[in-house]
Amino acid sequence: MARRPARRGRERQGPRRDAPAARQRAAGGPLAGQRARRRHLRRGVHAVHAAGDVHAAQPVPAPLRRPPRGRAGVLRPHRLRPRHPHPRPQARGRGRVPVAPRGAAGRLRGVQAGVAGAPPPAHRHHPLAAGRAGDPGAPLRRRLDAVRRRRQRRDGRGVLRGTARAGHRAPPHQGRGGLRVRIAVGQFASTEDWQTNLKTCMTLIDEAAEGGADLLVLPEDSLALFIDEPDRIAEVAQPLDGPFVTGLLEHTAGTRTTVVVGIHEPAGGGKVHNTLAAIRDGAVVAVYRKVHLYDAFGSRESDRVRPGDGEPVVFDCAGWRVGLMTCYDVRFPEMARLLVDAGAQVLALPAAWVRGPAKERHWEVMVTARALENTCYVAASGECGRRNIGASMVVDPLGIVRDRLADRPGLLWAVADREELDEARRKLPVLANRRFRVDPSIRPREETA
Repeated sequence: MARRPARRGRERQGPRRDAPAARQRAAGGPLAGQRARRRHLRRGVHAVHAAGDVHAAQPVPAPLRRPPRGRAGVLRPHRLRPRHPHPRPQARGRGRVPVAPRGAAGRLRGVQAGVAGAPPPAHRHHPLAAGRAGDPGAPLRRRLDAVRRRRQRRDGRGVLRGTARAGHRAPPHQGRGGLRVRIAVGQFASTEDWQTNLKTCMTLIDEAAEGGADLLVLPEDSLALFIDEPDRIAEVAQPLDGPFVTGLLEHTAGTRTTVVVGIHEPAGGGKVHNTLAAIRDGAVVAVYRKVHLYDAFGSRESDRVRPGDGEPVVFDCAGWRVGLMTCYDVRFPEMARLLVDAGAQVLALPAAWVRGPAKERHWEVMVTARALENTCYVAASGECGRRNIGASMVVDPLGIVRDRLADRPGLLWAVADREELDEARRKLPVLANRRFRVDPSIRPREETA
């Protein structure tokens, strides 16, 4: 039988260059101890040493299985895992923790498992460092709970920034008797059929009530939207006792969620009112009719809409005072200031912000400015679709966007905190430092044309 030709590569290159190291490992030299020690650590044994003392080795538990990601939006625990679950052994030298004596095979010498009185592993990356040895999953559960608590009061830096959160469920309610109010903001694309829009509103109300929302803000044109023929809105306009609002009243009966929704109601003369209705537990608790009509960027809302009387509307919600504004009102800072002077701590802002050059930037700047200059919360709901930008958001009293949506339907959540509000107004006392008052009298529209 013919001999197989020799393989090219390392086998034909003669003895390996690391032959001395191999001989050292075989003879139990220094390299043998280092490599065996590394294998020993990988097997899950870690010894914790105090200065001048050696304690028992503690077994490292197997990594916990990743919990399933459900509708609650729990963060994946891989973001919470320690960077170094098995730290490398400390080097010897001044100021370093002494290393336990090891034999040639890398095993610990003079260390007995289960020594009475031995302290638990103290390394900050060790899975058992913050919990009991009998409950290795406790540290991870505590970290997940801490993340859930932080998500309720953080700004918009987290997950899902700029994305729709359809189907997202809020964490359990943690209200403290009026100190906190849970806010939900719904966003959807309104259609020409008010019955379809009513079903969409009911779905968002169900999600908000299930998540324990105190306040739900829906878009401006929730009743109906005619993009190509805006004058047709007068054909479907309904009074407050019409079927659309009546359906919402029946749907909210028995719930504690206050719903702010935009409709159009007849105003006579072929025109309508652009109206906001605040609904809670089967009753209308507040009504606001839009004052500033959108006669800008080539649009003429005043051709089909009659303005309101200009009285600021503020109502109570879960121990908080909520003021109402509609879309184009946000461009007029005196409107927001009047509401805050009337006691508003949260501004509910339904809108249907039309797309256009730099319009998205205008929206973000205006909403943020109204919150910052009045040190209050702003919950802005934008209608999305092929004409409007969506971009719903919640901004806190220091102008930080807590959460936002992009241009798709969804539901976002935020928590307004009374202590946070008071702290912001203490650090930034613009309301106390101002020198001018806002005149609440409204001018006739002919003078403003």
